[in-house]
Amino acid sequence: MRTYTDRFHIGAGSTVGPLTVFPVWSEADAVPSFDAPTQNNMRVTELDEPTVSKLHVTNTVRSGLLIPEGTILDGGRQTRVVLQDTFVRSGTGRDVEVRCVEQGRWGGGNDHSVDGRAPISVVAALRGIGLSQSDAGSQDAVWQRVHRLENHFGSRETNSLLDLMQAQGLNERADRRMVGQQNREGNNTRRVTSHLLNEVRRIAARALPGQAGVLVGLGGEPVALEVHGNPAVFAKQIQAVLSAILLDANTVEWRPTHGQKARDFSEEIMYTPVDVFRASTSSQSFRGVGDNADIRTIASARSAATLHMSVLNRQHQVALAH
Repeated sequence: MRTYTDRFHIGAGSTVGPLTVFPVWSEADAVPSFDAPTQNNMRVTELDEPTVSKLHVTNTVRSGLLIPEGTILDGGRQTRVVLQDTFVRSGTGRDVEVRCVEQGRWGGGNDHSVDGRAPISVVAALRGIGLSQSDAGSQDAVWQRVHRLENHFGSRETNSLLDLMQAQGLNERADRRMVGQQNREGNNTRRVTSHLLNEVRRIAARALPGQAGVLVGLGGEPVALEVHGNPAVFAKQIQAVLSAILLDANTVEWRPTHGQKARDFSEEIMYTPVDVFRASTSSQSFRGVGDNADIRTIASARSAATLHMSVLNRQHQVALAH
């Protein structure tokens, strides 16, 4: 049984706009034969009797598929986000726990498309950070975090998180069309400029040899760390991770994060015990909570190798939605 997370190393940070991005290398061997979700390797559909909290995912390729928490699934009767890291074996399908991020729509087609990742403030609600036990991961808590972002960026008729992201240039699908009309403007005075977005894309595109993850600072403090079990899988996810954090970045003061704070956060992560909280025939999920670090990892049930680790700073103002 795993007692601590895999050890990893933090490199020098690069500050671009509100973000300071530190590359991460894992000491664990790369895990072969799994992939990240794309439009081409899975099909996502409503259940035979559609329900808000579940979708059906079919892995259509020969490798295993790791769907990170907060993955946005756009379309169907309404757009949802994946509640927790989920592993789907090759050629199989399973029902996946989701939460709605488009409160004003229930109707439409059956299929969904992958379109990036939800911002930290929404993922924190999925975990219950800053919430009572009864509100942790609840649909109402997720909607409240989306409404908070609407106060900054404005709202549309369907209350769509993805519409907010698309208006800032932070969604992944260039062919996506917004649904519904603009209801009201937000009170945010700072936008994600094309120059800033291009700079973040440049960082995402130049992952270093062997780099398996990133630690991101926001508002002068570490806000999140993400490591994948295979550098090639990480390379497919880094742009979505940074774009999602950029949406939250416009709600806090823009300050660089010093390297010592990143190193202190990484040390806490590696010395915080983790325990199994969910297991299946294909994977085991671990959880640990330190003074600042809220840790989630998922590992292969067969080899015990880590597929994905995601850590949020549970004291950060973005995670607490302050």
